[in-house]
Amino acid sequence: MNSVYQVAIPNPTNQLFSYRCTLVLTHDTLVGCRVLVPFGKRIVTGIVVEEVHNEPNQEQFKNILEVLDEAPVIIPPILQLTKWISEYYFCSWGEVLKAALPQGMSPESTVTVQVADIITKEVLAHLELTAPKRHKLLEYILASNSKVLTIKQLQKHFGSNIQFQLEALEHLGYILCTQVLGDSITPKSQKAVKLSKQVLEPDFDRETVSKELDSFSAKQSLVFSHLLLLSNNTSTGIVLLSHLLKDLSVTVSVIESLQKKQLVEVFDIEINRAIDKTSQEQKLHNSEEENYLLTQEQEHAANQIIDAIELGKPKNFLLHGITGSGKTLVYFRAIRAALHLGKTVLILVPEISLTPQLLDRFTSAFPGMISLMHSKMSEGERYDSFRQIRTNKKPIVLGVRSALFAPLENLGLIIVDEEHEPTYKQDSPAPRYNARDGAIVRGKLEQAVVVLGSATPSMESYANVVYEKYSLLSLKNRADGATLPSVEIVNMAEQHKLKKMNGLFSETLLNAITQTLDKKEGIILFQNRRGYSPIIQCRSCGHIHHCIDCSIPLTYHKYTSLLRCHYCGYTQKASSRCGECHSDDLVELGAGTEKIAEMLMDIIPKSYNVQISRMDIDTTSRKGSQRRMLHDFSTGKTDILLGTQMVAKGIDIERVTLVGVINADLSMFHPDFRATERTYQLLTQVAGRSGRHASKPGKVVVQTYAPHHPAITALVSHSGDSFFQNELEMRRLSNYPPFCRFIRIEFSHKHDADVKNYAQLFVQILKKLENEFFEILGPTIPTIPKLKGMYRSLIIIKNNKTLDPSGWYFRSALQQSLTTFKNIKGSSTVRIVVDIDSYQGV
Repeated sequence: MNSVYQVAIPNPTNQLFSYRCTLVLTHDTLVGCRVLVPFGKRIVTGIVVEEVHNEPNQEQFKNILEVLDEAPVIIPPILQLTKWISEYYFCSWGEVLKAALPQGMSPESTVTVQVADIITKEVLAHLELTAPKRHKLLEYILASNSKVLTIKQLQKHFGSNIQFQLEALEHLGYILCTQVLGDSITPKSQKAVKLSKQVLEPDFDRETVSKELDSFSAKQSLVFSHLLLLSNNTSTGIVLLSHLLKDLSVTVSVIESLQKKQLVEVFDIEINRAIDKTSQEQKLHNSEEENYLLTQEQEHAANQIIDAIELGKPKNFLLHGITGSGKTLVYFRAIRAALHLGKTVLILVPEISLTPQLLDRFTSAFPGMISLMHSKMSEGERYDSFRQIRTNKKPIVLGVRSALFAPLENLGLIIVDEEHEPTYKQDSPAPRYNARDGAIVRGKLEQAVVVLGSATPSMESYANVVYEKYSLLSLKNRADGATLPSVEIVNMAEQHKLKKMNGLFSETLLNAITQTLDKKEGIILFQNRRGYSPIIQCRSCGHIHHCIDCSIPLTYHKYTSLLRCHYCGYTQKASSRCGECHSDDLVELGAGTEKIAEMLMDIIPKSYNVQISRMDIDTTSRKGSQRRMLHDFSTGKTDILLGTQMVAKGIDIERVTLVGVINADLSMFHPDFRATERTYQLLTQVAGRSGRHASKPGKVVVQTYAPHHPAITALVSHSGDSFFQNELEMRRLSNYPPFCRFIRIEFSHKHDADVKNYAQLFVQILKKLENEFFEILGPTIPTIPKLKGMYRSLIIIKNNKTLDPSGWYFRSALQQSLTTFKNIKGSSTVRIVVDIDSYQGV
């Protein structure tokens, strides 16, 4: 009897599908393997999650078409973790499993459309009269520059309901629809060369052959001698063909001649695309760091973690260390202890903190032992890294949010660095999970120790310490005797009254900059806004250019002369005249990093010959660009590093003695209950880049219009504990996280009136189930009412954690309400997104 399996498909439907397997299997179980299965009119990749035993009616199920893996790619703990994520974050198991695999490992079929015959003018004219929709569709296909279009491309232009029109056109013989299966990413191979087996035999006369080759062909002799030397000095004697040709300046014909004489072998060898190719000169770390003696505080923290690892039971720590306190050295000690016990280690870092300097510190401390997983890697590099981990070749994984799913076995330690960072929470697409919270769950599943590290912990983690769910480890002093930088607050309102401002720079900040330049020390300037100016307005008529698809002004980027939407990516050329009244009286309102850099170059005296590097998403998109910037800054080639929050994380450079915050108020007054917390975290983190070494005390200058704001006063007094206690009490009184779950339900639709009606109807349905477990707020119009062409309406839910600890009661009510809503509205075109523990504002 054939087996029946439950397969999770990566689509929003949260259900499993049964398939029969009639294939001959080469391994014991399919659970955790990728399989190709028919799904509707498509072929998709699913993950087998369960075998169904004693299924009597197997004939009713479709067959698994192909098994893609020789062994499971999803190991049992990851299967359990992804199931928990799907249930808690209200998404499908298939979506989570797809996110757990590198891109390119989930091929699926797409339907392509092309013209099947010559279409005459008479045919088009007849269609225009009898079937105008089909006429428009066929005209578009004919006018396309591409010979073949996909269904998705057509749906983007005509909407999703075009299947019937396409079937009609295909039936008439005008178009041809073909199902094509996408390519699955595979290992990369290259040609390699080595000496043949007969040459390596002890009795082979290599000297005679060398002399013969020398007299016959100098280039063949050169290659043969090179390979002989290589076989004596390396364990494999293998060299890539491309390297051999380049290094010896020979052609392929030389190798082919040696192959015909059976002196060399040419074969395919698998290449690891994930190898670190950074040269030693480009490294950004202190090679002596691993040998530093730990301070008493560090020693105590490390020992507590090591004791827990040795017990082999799950335990959660919050490592709260001020900036520069040496949390990384504690990590190193704990990692070595875990490895010594034969355990593996997972290190999570937020994308924004994954600087080249951080990578270099870890790869230097554990050479050849780390697999990387982050978004700057290509699909091939991520695939190779995943295979290394799955085959137990590397015991440490260092990566961003998605590395939570790394298939490490015998996991002993999970480190979540900068655990407060909101980038651990995925906003879009599903699954909208928080990797920090997922790490806690994975630690429990695998009996591993979890260390959450931060100088500015999240309110959630701080509360877990207060309520004794986590153990606190404190590092209250900087590691090498350095002191925290002095902080000077500049009241911008007063400076304007006293006429002590030069553009956006106060006299205080400019004096600090020139004094630091005089000492040849490094300066970091922080402005959390990229581009040149967020708004360009016409002073004659007041017109402001807005995005055509989002209700947001376009940001001006002067270098490229473009107006760009930072939400959907829409761009248009900037003009020197108003688009409405054609006046040339335009004014740039606000300033991004591009404008700050330009202003600074004009203000600082030319005698300084100041060199400024701008670090933001616009200047670091190319691979290796961030490394080059940091290398130039650390070696003194660059005087000032100006950037967005990219300069606030993961930078530890001895020469930095001044940090200037151009405008501390940018995130302070957002319509978000986390605004104060985030402002304090961001300012504390960027301030912590200054004076990190005892020999060079640091200074921070913060420009603000709100000098008495709690985030500012806590920064000045270095009173983080008081700040967290006060903020926690405010959250408790207003019933916000961590005292409740903050759930954001977003409705979106092409028509404004429809989306409001849909959201109102859903609230009416949900209110019938409302009880003490949750509170409904809204629907309300968000700050940005229209995004990517869709009008939006928001519903906010506060789910009581005390009465509903797991959130099960609320999720049940939500599922019941969604089912009722869909029964009433049928196949409505409204899009509904549920974001549990949302980090987005309103």
